[in-house]
Amino acid sequence: MKSLGEKLREVRLNHNLSMDELTERLNKKYNLSISKSMVSRWENDKAEPLNTYLAAYAKEFNQDMNYLLGLDEKVEFLGKADIMHSYKYIPTPVAAGKPENIDGQNYQEISIPSKLLGKYAGNSDIIIMKVYGDSMNKIIPNDSLVAILPYQSSLDIKDGDIVVFNDSSHDYSVKRYYKVDNKIIFKPESTSPAFTDIVYDLESETVDIIGKVIMYTVVI
Repeated sequence: MKSLGEKLREVRLNHNLSMDELTERLNKKYNLSISKSMVSRWENDKAEPLNTYLAAYAKEFNQDMNYLLGLDEKVEFLGKADIMHSYKYIPTPVAAGKPENIDGQNYQEISIPSKLLGKYAGNSDIIIMKVYGDSMNKIIPNDSLVAILPYQSSLDIKDGDIVVFNDSSHDYSVKRYYKVDNKIIFKPESTSPAFTDIVYDLESETVDIIGKVIMYTVVI
């Protein structure tokens, strides 16, 4: 069974590309920031690329994400033993740009394989939403699905977690969470400099954290 690094090296060599040529091609076409040293670490299995980078590989070189991740190689072992659970699904997208209003919370149901949610599999509190926008596209591309574990207490969320939040007007958004003194800062992680921090002063403003993102998919 080939490792992810071996597969990425194979893809590059099959297209007769040097590491420099590969990075230039992907960075220019997909607005990424991949370096030669990053590619070297990936190909030698010293690090794993973010799903955003892996999705670019898959799309550019017509590769199956399941193949690159080795998921297809596990099918024969998993067979029907792979467990699926149903979760609450809000079909209206949550914004990864500026907050956008979600008209109500009319839940539908969606089934997710347990292996994707790991230790959270089967938790009936989990909510699935679709993301749109580019303010988190370094990590969560537009049109991805996210699984959200609802917020219960301040112990549930720590600095650096990716969260879904809404303000007093019930506008929802997804960003990375930080708390500094009496301020909560929601930071974007985008390839575009147009997106900036959203800051709430808790002494005068109200913000409601829905929960933290525990899983996301990449759609290519």
